Amino acid sequence: MEMGICYAVSSDGLNWEKPDLNSVEYDEDTHNNLVWRGPHGAGILLDKNEADASKRYKCIFQGLHTSDSPDGLNWSEPVKLESDSAGDTHNNAIWVPELNRYVAFTRTWVKTDREIIGMESKVNHGWARQVARLESPDFITWSNTEVIIEGSHWELQPYAISVFEHAGLYLGLVAIHDQVSDRVWTELAWSPDTRAWHRIDEGAALIGCSDIELDYDYGCVYPCVAPIFLDNEIRLFYGGSDWLHFDWRTGCLALATLRPDGFAGYRQLDNNAPGVLTTTPVPYSGETVKVSADIEEHGSLKVRVLDKANSVLAETEIQQSITDGIIFEPLRTVTEELHLEFTVKSAQIYSFVLESHD
Repeated sequence: MEMGICYAVSSDGLNWEKPDLNSVEYDEDTHNNLVWRGPHGAGILLDKNEADASKRYKCIFQGLHTSDSPDGLNWSEPVKLESDSAGDTHNNAIWVPELNRYVAFTRTWVKTDREIIGMESKVNHGWARQVARLESPDFITWSNTEVIIEGSHWELQPYAISVFEHAGLYLGLVAIHDQVSDRVWTELAWSPDTRAWHRIDEGAALIGCSDIELDYDYGCVYPCVAPIFLDNEIRLFYGGSDWLHFDWRTGCLALATLRPDGFAGYRQLDNNAPGVLTTTPVPYSGETVKVSADIEEHGSLKVRVLDKANSVLAETEIQQSITDGIIFEPLRTVTEELHLEFTVKSAQIYSFVLESHD
């Protein structure tokens, strides 16, 4: 089996073209969209901070190896890193301005004390996958890997992570490989700094596999690196395949969508009783309060603004879904901080924003 990198273009992310690059030979023919034969688990970064135009695009792939390119089509000779990781996964890298470093994400393995019952196989063994990171000031000299995500159970192993910055923190789309079913789906995690990661509802898929055998994403769902944020939705591209991870399968580029701010939200645990969520103290200096929430039929979202003494400064109730909707105009109050209390009934709240009018 041979891996490689191909090229496709789209003006809207929905309709794609595979141009004839007439560049790389395959099966005695160069009329294809192949860019590069060989790289496995490659991640490509468009580096907008790079002053050298010949290194505008950067690639990290199995080995670990790196390469750069002026246009994403013509790549320099790969450089093998002095790394303790084989990187046999969906490698990717980002620029982290807070660290003034490139940070790459890959995979490592660890030997466990799991007792192997029956014949050892690819899904019955004593090894466990781990997601790891490494960093570099120049995409040339790299640190050793450090493990950032491990599975809580051997059966559900973190296979890879795709990371992007959003709203002042880092979100990770974590591919989870089920050792029993040999299927892969995508979950969500977040981090303040790319080092310390927090799983969101571990075991629950953000992008799940189809329940229909041989459907285009029945077997595997591998996330692409960066979602596309539109006014009315978030588009998450992923690689889907119709059969199991360790078997022959047909792959495709697929798309999942979320409502704005829809990565995760809070809802009641007990459907028979409303859920109450109160924020920590929030600095306040006369901003407009906005909320995004989904509300089911006969559901509601009650919002109260509380001061330090828990006195109610304002309150309202919403009975329809809302996205960045104004629920409170600037409040005339002398308090420098406040709490927001949300009561959800057959509803889910995704975010709130204090919007300044300066």
